[in-house]
Amino acid sequence: HNSYSVGPQVTYTLWDTFSARSLYHGAERVADARKEQLRSTRLQVLQAARGDYLQVQLALEELRAVDGTLALARAQDREIQSRFHAGAASRLDQVSAKRQVLSFELQYKQKQTALATALRELLTVIGVEKLEGAEAPGAAVGPGVNLALKLDSLADTVAKESSRAISEPTGELPLAHAQALLAEAADDQAWGQTAKLLPTVSVSGTAALMYPNGPVKEQIQQVIVSAQVSMPLFLGDPTWKLAASKRHEADAARAREEETLVELRRDFSKARTMLDSLREQRKLAADDVAQTEEAAQLYYKSYKSGEARLIDVQNADTQALQAKVNAARVDAQFLQQMILLKTLSGKEFLHE
Repeated sequence: HNSYSVGPQVTYTLWDTFSARSLYHGAERVADARKEQLRSTRLQVLQAARGDYLQVQLALEELRAVDGTLALARAQDREIQSRFHAGAASRLDQVSAKRQVLSFELQYKQKQTALATALRELLTVIGVEKLEGAEAPGAAVGPGVNLALKLDSLADTVAKESSRAISEPTGELPLAHAQALLAEAADDQAWGQTAKLLPTVSVSGTAALMYPNGPVKEQIQQVIVSAQVSMPLFLGDPTWKLAASKRHEADAARAREEETLVELRRDFSKARTMLDSLREQRKLAADDVAQTEEAAQLYYKSYKSGEARLIDVQNADTQALQAKVNAARVDAQFLQQMILLKTLSGKEFLHE
């Protein structure tokens, strides 16, 4: 005889020692950990973009310093040429002045190339290949590069960032928090595997159209409600080992969380110490710029009065330029540490 039973069946687990719930929560925590890892990646991208922006600022500052010194050297060259034709300067002074101008022109070209390179790096990071239609200081930075960027000066940026309070790393940092979530997920998954070995209680209901009705050749409507208690005697799978593996994963994740926090706090402390040192270096660099500029002016006055040689004037000009470049680099190092502190704090500070 052909027999059949057609109808819906509903089964509900009343009790499984939270096996399914634990596995579900474990999956949720893994998803949350992935979100924290995404936050960490965003912070790293922000750090890279800010670093590239800083390199453009530094290159532009150095270009301005060389441009100012080049303008001074050209003015001195014109005056020495006049003095030479008037018989008040030697041929050696005339040649030395011209060589000084050429030397600074070469440096200017080099700084232009460095600025063009830094700009291309920044444009790549922000996803723009070329900016059109506006001009900025130092716009002639190389073939095919048109500036439409308005950059803060290093001094203005340092002034803004110096007043910013940055909190120390906590357990809510993306990298550390991700490890904590992974540890919780592994614990949940370990219990989910272990609970499979414990009793399960479930109920089910069926409403079916059946044929035959036992030995009677007739079609009937049958409703069945049942309850079932089950417990595996032998699974034949590595359940215990899977549970132990997940527990080991949880221990490893907690160890990585602790190690991450130790490393972040260490790096934060080092950056803070470096920042304090750079504050003092900025003061010294500013004093050095003022002193070398004054010395250059005094040497030139002495040269015009016949009390100093032109080589002394040129050395003083070079030292003044180097002092300006050093001051700009100290400012850049200061901002680099501030960028690092922002990343280590785990917060996405907006750039005004």
